[in-house]
Amino acid sequence: KKQKSKILCMIYTVHFKTEDGTFDNANVRAQSATWGRQCDGFIAASNFTDHSIGAIDLPHKGEEVYGNMWQMLRSMWAYLYDNYMDEYDYFYMG
Repeated sequence: KKQKSKILCMIYTVHFKTEDGTFDNANVRAQSATWGRQCDGFIAASNFTDHSIGAIDLPHKGEEVYGNMWQMLRSMWAYLYDNYMDEYDYFYMG
């Protein structure tokens, strides 16, 4: 019997502190609750961990700026390889 292929979806996001000192995660929560449910697994690489929405604090080299996107993506691919390589057939970064 053929097995269904499994896909792990991953996004990169940055959580900013709100005025009351908490982190704003509404965007990740919405993605996790909508199209993220279509994936067999969902991870949001971030600067803040919130397991209820799949967000993990994933450090990378350099600053948290758009021009440093390559280091962010490199860090994500390394994390996927180290932790999920044998559990999923495909990986999608959105």
